[in-house]
Amino acid sequence: MKLTALGLSYNQVGQLLGFAKSSLCKWLKGTPEAARALRGQVVEMDGLWTRTKAGKTELKVVRDEQGQSLLSLANWLSVVERLYQGGLEELRHAVSDGDRAIEEAISFVYGSEAPHQLCHFHLLQEYRRNIGRAGWEEAKALLGSKSLAEAEERVADVLAASRGLGAYWCRKVLEKGLTFLGTGQECFKTVSRLERLQRELRRRERLGTVWSDHNLVLLLDTRLALTFPK
Repeated sequence: MKLTALGLSYNQVGQLLGFAKSSLCKWLKGTPEAARALRGQVVEMDGLWTRTKAGKTELKVVRDEQGQSLLSLANWLSVVERLYQGGLEELRHAVSDGDRAIEEAISFVYGSEAPHQLCHFHLLQEYRRNIGRAGWEEAKALLGSKSLAEAEERVADVLAASRGLGAYWCRKVLEKGLTFLGTGQECFKTVSRLERLQRELRRRERLGTVWSDHNLVLLLDTRLALTFPK
């Protein structure tokens, strides 16, 4: 007999299956720690609005250069403080989207001079949203600069192609988007790897998965382990 024949909608069926799956995983695997100390001094930070038993909330995800993940349903200040207390006393480099709360938390814990940069993917989204296609290729070339001197030269190309509309965006890139050039962290220019994980969370939400600290950590650790094998 089909479950829908019992008067259940497809969404309700999905929720039941998701709850059964997460309960089975919890029984098989045991409940892991919801947050563990990261091992590196370079981190990616990104947030995702998701649904939990307590309602809609923002999931905070942090990844270090070894692929370790940290999950938190608290605010960003508490996340960054936990990184510090867990042994990350020196932050060599951090990359995040444009969330002001992340920037404020990093400045509060590590100081205003902490090496924090904006994600290139989000910067390009901002360019497309505010300026459009004019100067698009020049903007991408600016973000691909190998030195600050080269970046400063490419600013003129963006301004010419966008007829001056990209002035503020270029200044933002120079001040907040290219700090990796001074730290040597070539691989950490975007949070797109975390974004891919979050798309998986969104997909499972649509299938009716009931999120909890346990199955979120389990999913993230599994995906990160596949992407960054030990």
